[in-house]
Amino acid sequence: MPNYVPAEHQVENTQQAVGSGNDPSLEEIIARLIASLYISLYATMKPAFKSFLESFAKWLKNKVNREQGINFTIPDIEFTRRGVREALITLGKTDSSRGLKFCEEFRIFSISLDCGTHGSRHGLFSCVCNPGKTDRHQFFDTTISTNWTYEDYHTWFDSRKVNKNHVAGVVGDGLPAQVKGLCHWRPEGALFPGLQTVYIRCLNHVLNNAIVHARKQCPLLNELMNRVHQIIIIFKNHDMRARYKIRVPSIPETRWLYIYDTLFFIFDNLETINTALRSGDLPLSLSRATREQLQWTRDGIPPLFKDALMIFKPLKQLQLWLESNKSMGAYAFLMIQQCQGMLDEMAGRLTPDGEEILRSITTIFKNDMKEYGRIDLLRFAFGFTPLARKIIRDKKGFGGKTNYPPIMQLKDVQVPTIPSLRIINREITFEKLGEILEEERTERVDEVAEHDEEIQQAEEEQMLNDDHAAETNADGSRNSLVWDVVDEEIKDLYTFMITILRQRAIAESTVDPTINKDDRAKELSDASDFFIEQDDSHLINGHHLAQNDGKFWYMNGIKQLKAIRPIGKRMMSLSCSEADVERVISELRKTRNSMNESCKEEYVACRFFIKLNDDQFDI
Repeated sequence: MPNYVPAEHQVENTQQAVGSGNDPSLEEIIARLIASLYISLYATMKPAFKSFLESFAKWLKNKVNREQGINFTIPDIEFTRRGVREALITLGKTDSSRGLKFCEEFRIFSISLDCGTHGSRHGLFSCVCNPGKTDRHQFFDTTISTNWTYEDYHTWFDSRKVNKNHVAGVVGDGLPAQVKGLCHWRPEGALFPGLQTVYIRCLNHVLNNAIVHARKQCPLLNELMNRVHQIIIIFKNHDMRARYKIRVPSIPETRWLYIYDTLFFIFDNLETINTALRSGDLPLSLSRATREQLQWTRDGIPPLFKDALMIFKPLKQLQLWLESNKSMGAYAFLMIQQCQGMLDEMAGRLTPDGEEILRSITTIFKNDMKEYGRIDLLRFAFGFTPLARKIIRDKKGFGGKTNYPPIMQLKDVQVPTIPSLRIINREITFEKLGEILEEERTERVDEVAEHDEEIQQAEEEQMLNDDHAAETNADGSRNSLVWDVVDEEIKDLYTFMITILRQRAIAESTVDPTINKDDRAKELSDASDFFIEQDDSHLINGHHLAQNDGKFWYMNGIKQLKAIRPIGKRMMSLSCSEADVERVISELRKTRNSMNESCKEEYVACRFFIKLNDDQFDI
C-alpha cells in the first residue's frame, strides 16, 4: 500500500479550527497534526512529543521577538489524552466525507459492519476472509470497538495467538470503528499494518434502507405505511386496549422491517380490529382533524394490506437469516438471489395497487443491493463454496459429484411470532410459565443439535472420501506426474494459471472412479476459459477495470510465479483447501499493488477463480 497521500487528499492545515471557529485549542491543533502526519494518539502522549512542542514554541517565540519586535509569552503546554481524542473524533466527523473519498480512491478500508448480533458480524466477515475458516475470524465486542483508540486495536491484535498471515481483517462494529477508532486516517488503512481489508455495509441496514428509499419514491407505499401507523396509534390508546383486549407491541420505526411486524400484528388480530374499525369506535382523545383522516377505516382493513404482508415476507425472512447465528456470509449472495426470485414470483398475483408497490420495492431492492451491498464481493465469496461449484457444473452440463451438506432455503426460514405481540394469558402462573419456557428451551436445543448432527455427518463423509483418495495415491505419484506436465519455462501468469486448473481437473478424474476422464477433460477445457477470460471486454463485471489491465496479464511476473508455483502444485491435489486459494489471491493482490493500480482488487481474484456467468448469477 502507498505510504503517501496526494496533496488534494490531505487534511488542509487552515486557520479554521475543528470546533471553535478561528481560535483552536491546543487539543484541536494536535488533532490536526495527528491527521496530517499519520502519527498515533499514543505517540502524542509520550514525553518526547511534549518536549518537541516546547522546543518548537521556544523557537517560534524567539523568531517573532527577533523579527517582529513583539514581546509575548507562551503559556504552559498542557493537554489531555481525552481532549485530543475528542478533538480527533470531531475532526473525523466534520471531515468524514473526505476520509471516505480517500478510502474509495486508494482502496484503503477498515472493516466496518454495523450489525445487531454477533451472528451477523460472524457471517458477513467471512465474505472478505476465508469463507471456510471461521476460526481465523477476529471480532471486537460492540462496546469496546467504538471506544478503543488506534493503539488499543494494535495492542489487542498483537495479543491474539493467531497466525497474522491468515487474518484478512478485523471486524469493528459500526462507522465509529472508522471515525472513533481513527482507522481511516492510517495510510495502511487497516487496524494492523499490511492487512487487506474491505469496507462492507451491514446488509440488514441496506435492506432496511431499501424500504425507506421505496417509501420516498412510491407514493402508494408511503400512503400504505401511513395508514398502518394510524391503526397502531388507534390501538395504542389505553381505552381501546382495555375494551378490545389487544396489546399493541412496542415496535420502534427503526426496527428491521418495521412495516412487516406491524402488518403481522394487524392480521394476527384481524377480526377484532375490523370489528372496532367498522363500528367507528375510535378513541375519544383523537382530534377532529385526526378523525377525518381516519374515515377510510370504516371499511375495515383494505385488501392492499394483505398484498403488502406477502411482499414484505421474503424481505423479513432475508433479514432474519442475515442476523441468525446459522448465517454464513459466503451464502448471503445466494439468499439475496432467492429473495429476489420470491419477489418476482408474486408478479401477476396481486391487486393493481399491490403490483405497483411490488415493482417499486423489487427495483429499489435490486439497485440498493448492487450499489451498497457489494453484490460482486458477495458473489466472489459464494464462488468459493462447493455449492457454487456444483451449480456451475450443473449449468454447464459438466456432471461430476460434490459432497455438500444441505443448506437452508430462504423460503423455509420461519418468521416467528414476536413474544410482545401475544396477549398475556392471565391464567398462566409462574409455575406454568417456567414449564413453558423449559419446553421452548428444549425445542431450541434439539434444533441446534439436529443442525450440528447434519454438519458432522457431512464432514465425516468428506473425511472418508479424503482417506480414500489418500490410500489410492499413497505414493504421491499422481501429484508428481501431473506436475511434470507443467512447463517450467512458462513465464506468462495467465498461461500458468490455466495449466494449473486443467491439471487439477485431470487429477480429480484420476482419483474418482465415478468421473469419466473424457467428460472431465472437456470440463477443464471449457472451465479454464470460463473462469479465466483474457479479453478485457469479457472481464468487465459491472465495473470498469484499470485501463492498462493488460499489463497484469502479460507482464513477465517471474517473482510472482515463483511464489505461486508451490501453492499451484498443492492446488492440483484434492487436499487443496480454501486457505491455499487465499494465498494465491494474496500473491495476486501483491502484483496488483506493486503496479500501484486503483482498480478493485477483489475482481482480480474473481477473474481467476469464479468468473461466474452474468446471466446465471444476475441479481
